[in-house]
Amino acid sequence: MISPFDQITTFTVYLEPYLHQHIREYQNILTVDKIPSGPLQELVTPLRPTKLSPFQPFYSPFDDQFQCKYAIIRYPGQPISQKCYQQFLTHSDIPSYWGFWHQVDIQ
Repeated sequence: MISPFDQITTFTVYLEPYLHQHIREYQNILTVDKIPSGPLQELVTPLRPTKLSPFQPFYSPFDDQFQCKYAIIRYPGQPISQKCYQQFLTHSDIPSYWGFWHQVDIQ
């Protein structure tokens, strides 16, 4: 017997602090736990997490927190640049993010 849940792939969206190295400010950016299939795939890029505090211990490469994150970017196909402040979706973009999914669902 085939379960209808076997064909469904899911991902989780997070709002996580990210230290923007060039401007030395924190941003809360939207991330996902894995690269999703479908239209959002073009808007996701790997991002190595930054150390948020000098008191934070060095993570082992085998530690889950050290692993690569997947950030949702604003402009598909654009290379990630530390000089660009508005390349990641932030908390203020959450309504646009849901609007994107609503538009994709209608099509």
